[in-house]
Amino acid sequence: MQSALKDDMDAALADHRDSIAKHQEKTQSKAMMKSGGIVRDMMARRLVAYFRHWQEHTQTFKSALNAKVKDRVFRMYRGYMLSYFNGWKKNTTVKKVRHKKKMMMQMEEQN
Repeated sequence: MQSALKDDMDAALADHRDSIAKHQEKTQSKAMMKSGGIVRDMMARRLVAYFRHWQEHTQTFKSALNAKVKDRVFRMYRGYMLSYFNGWKKNTTVKKVRHKKKMMMQMEEQN
């Protein structure tokens, strides 16, 4: 009887050890899955925050750059137009001077 009881106890203890091992394995895998999910979510949040930051930064940069580029283009255009106008005006004054000299020479020739 003692040996029969001992065999039953050994079987019950073995079953209990197996159920504890399975429970620990499940708990450990759940904990690993949970920590993996936490790390995944954290990385996803940081990644989204990183991209949002650069999206806002690039939008600000684009608007500032566009304003600066437009301003510089207008300045350049105005400079070119001013230089062309000044050249035209200078050329007209040179033409007037030439015209006056030519008239003076013609008057001298006539006298």
